[in-house]
Amino acid sequence: MAKSIWHSFHWHSFHYQYLFCDYLDIKSVVLYFYKVMRYLSLIVALIIFVTTQSVLAQDENLLDTSFLGEFESFFESSQREKRGLEDYDYIERQPHKENLPIQYKNSDIFSTYFIDKGRIGYKDTPPFFYVEKETKSSQGFDIPVIYNEDVARFIKYFTGKGRKFFAKWLERSRRYRDTLTKIIKENRLPQDTIYLAMIESGFSPFALSRSGAAGIWQFIPSTGRRYGLRIDYWVDERRDPIKSTYAAVKYLKNLYNYFGSWWLAWAGYNAGEGKIMRAISKAKSEDFWEIADRRFIKRETRQYVPKLMAAALITANPNKFGFTEIEYQADFEYDEVIVPPATDLRVIASASLTDYYTIWLLNPELRRGITPPNTENYTIRLPKGSKDIFEQNFSQIPKEKRLEVREVAITKSISLKEFAKREGTSIEVVTAFNSTLKADSTLTKGSKVIIPQLYILDEDLEKRYDKKIAKANSRSKSKRAKGGKISISSNEYIVEEGDNPYDIARKHNVNLNELMEINGLERGDKIHPGRILRIPKK
Repeated sequence: MAKSIWHSFHWHSFHYQYLFCDYLDIKSVVLYFYKVMRYLSLIVALIIFVTTQSVLAQDENLLDTSFLGEFESFFESSQREKRGLEDYDYIERQPHKENLPIQYKNSDIFSTYFIDKGRIGYKDTPPFFYVEKETKSSQGFDIPVIYNEDVARFIKYFTGKGRKFFAKWLERSRRYRDTLTKIIKENRLPQDTIYLAMIESGFSPFALSRSGAAGIWQFIPSTGRRYGLRIDYWVDERRDPIKSTYAAVKYLKNLYNYFGSWWLAWAGYNAGEGKIMRAISKAKSEDFWEIADRRFIKRETRQYVPKLMAAALITANPNKFGFTEIEYQADFEYDEVIVPPATDLRVIASASLTDYYTIWLLNPELRRGITPPNTENYTIRLPKGSKDIFEQNFSQIPKEKRLEVREVAITKSISLKEFAKREGTSIEVVTAFNSTLKADSTLTKGSKVIIPQLYILDEDLEKRYDKKIAKANSRSKSKRAKGGKISISSNEYIVEEGDNPYDIARKHNVNLNELMEINGLERGDKIHPGRILRIPKK
């Protein structure tokens, strides 16, 4: 029975196949299938569209927040308490107050702790140009922070693919937070402005962008100079955490007074005030989110504000986002001393009983390993507690020993430019140490030129050294006898070219792990020539 059915089916299939091929050509077949597939694709697209609209209709605020878990409920449970105007101080002026909704013109305003899942424009936002006199709540912010889809996207990134980078930012944050926040508050800006530095550089004084922006606050040279920062061959104050913060505060205050909105001020900090003004003009709106949605500003700036808010939310509650094992760096603490021009940082390090790199990390604005030769009485930062011993030791060092120099005799006439290139130095260095010479000078036979020994540090130093900042910031408790000669003690070693921790430990017959521990080293770390290592006692 089954056999006969099979034969019957096989015969009919063959018969229809024969008939099909007999009456239809190949072109007709292709056309037929094309029409069928086109109608099917239209039907599928229609089904997807209807289904999507149905879901959105059920929940207009649809947003994937499953990754937030406990954190979301933490914020939703917070109360928006009201406070009177007497609890607030004004910044320099109150922009756009006449445009505020009527409910914000009376004596009561929302607290500065403000989280909202919806997108809220400036005119729907409480007046955040007030700054609390008292210390803010650990659960609140004194900047306009909201929680929306864009912010959630960056939270997801910082806790996912970008977790490694954000963890590094958190490690550095404690080192500079108190110092920078103090400057910000002194200038009557919201102290949570510090999160702008976090997304700009991850709190790294050595950060350098492709566009040439440098330092914690990422100033480009022209803007840095406009706000009083010195940027030349010897010094780049964009990398100075203190001076650059004063400059950033001035810039942000001007932007805020100009736009009347922190969101627009932050966007202006990223893109420049001119671009934001043009965007406002095109959009005919001062609502940052509307301007961003309509793409009147570039992508980087559109992402800048939600990125800052995401950083603020995570940093305020790192444990709730899984950052539970962060090794925070020690606070940026230091002593200050005045030193003469053209003083070698290695001499300063030796006199303060520390190493060359520790001094440079405290003074990252110095570009050539010495204090600028054209600046009298330069202020240098030393490790906390080392001022007295430094002054005692430094006073014993003769002036001619504070910088290593060499004298070059000119055997035939040569231009200063060619001479500098031949000697591996620069015109700026030669003219700084030879006051009679100018950039276009020609050196004559028989003349002599002074050239200092400079050390230009590796710009990537922090990548290798930044974990050790806290440990390197400590100093030896030993003291030198008054009037004694400056020298390296028997339990210290100056690193030479080609040295590594293993060879140094073997040379001094000490345990490698103890050597690394006492100097804050880790496996794979490089040690640089000139660094002073402490040798463990046997």
